[in-house]
Amino acid sequence: MMRGKVNGYPRLTPLEVNSILRANEFTKEFSTPGSIKSYDSNQLSSNNPIEDTRLEAQCLLTTGMLLGVFDGHGGPSCAHVVAKRLLQYIAACLLPPDVLSKYLQSLENNEDIMILKTYNDQIDLVDELKELYKTNFRKFVKELSETKSQREFQMKEAMEQAFLRLDDDISREALTKQGTGPEINLKTLSVTMSGAVACVVHIDGPHLHVASVGDCQAVLGVLSDVNTWMAKKLSIEHNTDNSAEVNRILAEHPSNERDTIIRMDRLLGQLAPLRALGDQ
Repeated sequence: MMRGKVNGYPRLTPLEVNSILRANEFTKEFSTPGSIKSYDSNQLSSNNPIEDTRLEAQCLLTTGMLLGVFDGHGGPSCAHVVAKRLLQYIAACLLPPDVLSKYLQSLENNEDIMILKTYNDQIDLVDELKELYKTNFRKFVKELSETKSQREFQMKEAMEQAFLRLDDDISREALTKQGTGPEINLKTLSVTMSGAVACVVHIDGPHLHVASVGDCQAVLGVLSDVNTWMAKKLSIEHNTDNSAEVNRILAEHPSNERDTIIRMDRLLGQLAPLRALGDQ
């Protein structure tokens, strides 16, 4: 069968197109009672290696489920590390004080107690980084246990704390203090120098919470009274279409940088998102 060409490349058949589009499909169905009956996920790469990833996980020490999308830039390193760690940080922030103390004790005793059950997890990290990340996560849980009080739990604070602490850990992990000054840790530098935007949702019964940094979007499909579906945005992008974000960036830089900090609707003329993890 003769096939034409598009820009010099052979035209794909419908079967080949369908195979490419469905290569990363994943479906998970739940037999236990809950607000999530099933979910489907998919991703299509625009470059090789793919810089984006996603991860879904069940919280084991609390109720609820976490689902995240992580859009990398400047390489895949940051997106992969964030996907592997962020849901864990959030899950720790969701623990009530008594459960958090018991979980910390299990970590200090090197007991293999899982805080998350992940699905479709195809990301693996080198052993040296696994140990580093495990150590820093244990430090985070210890600090949480020391500062967490019995005051009313706030989901917004918990999600923000997880995002901010992981971003801070990623930055500090690129530096190791040796002798009198900091030196670069080459094994973690690629994570810090690349970046990723992230959008995570936590679903627990009728409650749905969204945390987002960058320009990923969460959209809710709503069935109307006339039996038609509508799409409702649940997150706000941090880009130049967001005037509050632009004003924040300008306010955090000297006035003589107003014409250079944002150029061509991009941060420093390069990045479309005005917030991200990594990019240090």
